[in-house]
Amino acid sequence: MPTELHCSLQAHYAGDTGVVEAKHGRYKLDVLRDGVAYEIQTGSFFKIRRKIEALAETMPVVVVYPVPETKFIVRQDPETGEELSCRRSPKHGRVLDVFPELRHLAAVLREETVSLEVVRTVEREIRSPETRRGRYHKRVSLLGRELVEVVDVVRFENPEDYLELLPPNLPERFSVADLAQAAGLSRWLAGHMSYALRRLGTIERVGKQGNAYLYAAIGPSSVALPGGNDGWLEIRCSQCNTMGFEAKPGSVVRWRCGKCRSLEVWPEEPEN
Repeated sequence: MPTELHCSLQAHYAGDTGVVEAKHGRYKLDVLRDGVAYEIQTGSFFKIRRKIEALAETMPVVVVYPVPETKFIVRQDPETGEELSCRRSPKHGRVLDVFPELRHLAAVLREETVSLEVVRTVEREIRSPETRRGRYHKRVSLLGRELVEVVDVVRFENPEDYLELLPPNLPERFSVADLAQAAGLSRWLAGHMSYALRRLGTIERVGKQGNAYLYAAIGPSSVALPGGNDGWLEIRCSQCNTMGFEAKPGSVVRWRCGKCRSLEVWPEEPEN
């Protein structure tokens, strides 16, 4: 069931001319406006991967992901709905928070018909009062998220746009640790960022320093090319062009495409 935040963003994107929950084939579109499908996802991108792949074959698709720049934590009585307290969270979301989810859609976002919009918001997070589970542990139930305001929207039309998120003081050849330090990120988030950017085709592995891989940005003229200097090649289904995996030259692999279920052999076996 759509949350209040999801419904509010649907209304925001639909405006006066869009249609909410429009039927398109076997799918329902969150918003259809001027021939463009807007898919709003407040959770994992993994859940909508196949839907986006299917829609991208027939129409332009914009994936919408809200990030709370400012969040108010509201404790609410779940039975009466009475607001017990409200405080501002010390945490502030930023556009980079989308990267842990991008790993699920990176291959799809390379398609010309798919774009991403990160919506920075002010939200109210509704929680139930804390209940104790034993002597030390507390349990808090999330009741919902409410949209207060849309601050701004950051749009990514093509893979090159994601390079603008790399910090300007980053070395030309950098590791995950370098990225974490330059951008002020945790190693965990920097790792997701480097992985997603590599899957998007905007950076590539260029070597190692000790046990750490080194990366470098790929120029715009070569972003669309598979593989890189590290020798890995991007293997796609011969029937539907869905990216399957990466392999080293010289490998021989039999696999079944997760989208069209075609049985594939790479490299292709010569005809007798």
